[in-house]
Amino acid sequence: VLGGLAGALMDSIVGASIGEQTAPAAFEKGILHIWVRHSTWMRQLWFFQESIKEKVNAHVGRAWVKQVRFTLSRRAATIIPENSQD
Repeated sequence: VLGGLAGALMDSIVGASIGEQTAPAAFEKGILHIWVRHSTWMRQLWFFQESIKEKVNAHVGRAWVKQVRFTLSRRAATIIPENSQD
């Protein structure tokens, strides 16, 4: 699902101006991490967390996202799945 939120689809969910400044970065345990180009945008987007969550969930057709978090670092949001076999 995360890959399906990139590009033009993300623009249609959050709007073109926000879509140009953001990208879905990771998803883990109900938390959608969104990379933001600049701290000014991150501050603005904080006020729209609920709206973004609702729009993404409406797009996927279920309560997939429980929380939205923003990051300035793509690396910080990269989730490495735990291997339960180790």
